[in-house]
Amino acid sequence: MASDDEYTRAAVPACGKLMVSADGNCMTNPEPLYERPVFKTNKTLFTFREGQTAVLLCSVENLEDKNVIWRLASDPSPLTVGTMGFSEDPRLSVEHDERGNWNLIIKDVTLKDAGVYECQVSSKIRHLRHHVTLMVTAAPEPDGPMRKKNIQITGKDFVDEGDPIKLVCKATSTEYPLEHIDWFRSGNTLTTDMSRGVNISMRYSVNAGSIESTLIIKKAKLEDRGHYTCRASNRDVIGKRVNVLKGTVLNSV
Repeated sequence: MASDDEYTRAAVPACGKLMVSADGNCMTNPEPLYERPVFKTNKTLFTFREGQTAVLLCSVENLEDKNVIWRLASDPSPLTVGTMGFSEDPRLSVEHDERGNWNLIIKDVTLKDAGVYECQVSSKIRHLRHHVTLMVTAAPEPDGPMRKKNIQITGKDFVDEGDPIKLVCKATSTEYPLEHIDWFRSGNTLTTDMSRGVNISMRYSVNAGSIESTLIIKKAKLEDRGHYTCRASNRDVIGKRVNVLKGTVLNSV
């Protein structure tokens, strides 16, 4: 007499390489699952002197058949898609190799090129983004010292969850009046949003040729941590990392 195990094995169809469904029928294997693209690049701040060739690093694993797109974080128009240029600026190109590097090259970099750039992987599932900040320092005069960048940012490096974040950015220009200061967090533009407790104010000093902007986040959340960047209208850029510490509750003795 056959055992229960033998009857159980006999009831399972011989599907070969096919899978057996819950109702005992043969079914084809599902589509293989591919790993999602992952950025390998950790560096987010690049500094070059005016006139040099700027190289902004971006390395991606598991790209498969997807495209890498470079653009300015403040402009939706692409600068490059893959190795193809989509900008009229002939100085821009992409350096690609088999190790997964898709580096943006900017020849003869200028002060106007400074800003936040985005390396993006496009897919139907989601958009993966890696932001980097390009800082450009002025080239030294032929017989003089290099021009000092007249921008500074102050504020705390560490803030407890629930406490306010306050950053002050001050820029000065003797060449022409400064019009505004823009704020970014990890490459994303920040604007006043009272519903989220975010307030940005400006103060001008015509005589001193300076502008001062204060960014306040009323109650810091863990997602508010990151690299904060302020950029003056003359393209001077400076950044600062703010860490938000998770609040702890002390047990009473």
